[in-house]
Amino acid sequence: MSYVMICNSKDLGDPPPYKANDISCYHEVSDSLPVMNETALKGTSKNIFLIETSCKGYLDLRQACAVESAARAHPDWQVNLLFVGPVTRERLTTGILSSLQSYKNVVIARVYFSEIVKDTPLERLLSEKLLDKSEHRFAHTSDIIRLLLLWKFVGVYMDLDIVVIKPFDDLGLDFAGLEESTVRTGVMGLSNSFVGRKIASTAVL
Repeated sequence: MSYVMICNSKDLGDPPPYKANDISCYHEVSDSLPVMNETALKGTSKNIFLIETSCKGYLDLRQACAVESAARAHPDWQVNLLFVGPVTRERLTTGILSSLQSYKNVVIARVYFSEIVKDTPLERLLSEKLLDKSEHRFAHTSDIIRLLLLWKFVGVYMDLDIVVIKPFDDLGLDFAGLEESTVRTGVMGLSNSFVGRKIASTAVL
């Protein structure tokens, strides 16, 4: 499958209306997506994580190209597209998401915020409802989950607006993206090395 096939996929129109900064969907149960398999993720370091936190329940074409480019560049890695909100069965089985599932190394799953923070140093964000007080809840949710994923499972996180043109294997064990001389978390990899564990623990603790 080429990039053109994904980028020319037809979407199903506008999603149901949702309010900006409304994260109530994080608590909605989704029957369409399997829950993220933590056991499988712990069994390998070749994980790539992409997270959709906006509650819209689908990907636009640019985001789909990001997932596809990661899958094509890393055929022996597992590319995990994780939705924090629910996805309808119609959107999962037709259009863009259906096309992405044709890649054997792409896994589309649901990650529940309440579960990912459970028994971690960041659990108080839920118990004290600190996220509900944020003016940028979607962005902060993404920041929290990406750090917890790399702390728990190791691998590479990348934003849904990044297109991969070379494999991450050449970047070494631990790395982060650079933007205008500033280290960013839009793409970063943390391994089981001493340095990787130190950075992950510092970020979460």
